[in-house]
Amino acid sequence: MISINLVYEDELQKAVMLRIMGIFGDKYYPGTFFPGSGFGYIKKRIHNFNKASQMMPYFVLTDLDTTPCAPVKIAEWLPEEKNPNLIFRIAVPEVESWLYADIVNFPKQLRCQYNIPNGADATEDGKKFLFSIIKRTAPKKIQEDILPEKGTSAKIGRGYNPLLCDFVARHWDPHIARLHSNSLNRAIIALEKYTPI
Repeated sequence: MISINLVYEDELQKAVMLRIMGIFGDKYYPGTFFPGSGFGYIKKRIHNFNKASQMMPYFVLTDLDTTPCAPVKIAEWLPEEKNPNLIFRIAVPEVESWLYADIVNFPKQLRCQYNIPNGADATEDGKKFLFSIIKRTAPKKIQEDILPEKGTSAKIGRGYNPLLCDFVARHWDPHIARLHSNSLNRAIIALEKYTPI
């Protein structure tokens, strides 16, 4: 078994990373967790993680957000040579898009309807798209959990992380989702091909 340290922006990314690792059976298990509060934590420390990966593998996940493309973001954040033990992946446009890329289980479990004819990566803003489909088609209880409460400065609903993390752990199928998200597919391929150096 290969122990991999996990670096992520938030709890939803952590849940997704653990679920992805889980599809490989006993090949991988999580080492140390490095939670951030947004991308700033990762951006500031990516050089340290790259150097530390000389001794132990690191799986780093961040969102593309407003950067034009994943290669540009990686080059900006990590201009030096990337260590082979650093698995640095970008969710396009955000990790939420990897969730609704599972076009079978996401609409079934969150009781919503949507279309992504060009794939999940083509949605301009992952969280905004998720909010829009929940607001338009999901039941009121799910809307209350996911959507920010009106009149507050909250960016997400109180049940956002618990509901979506539970969905990832119990229902999300990365094998279906990778068919509708190129960035997720590339992340899974990186783990499929990875051999510790």
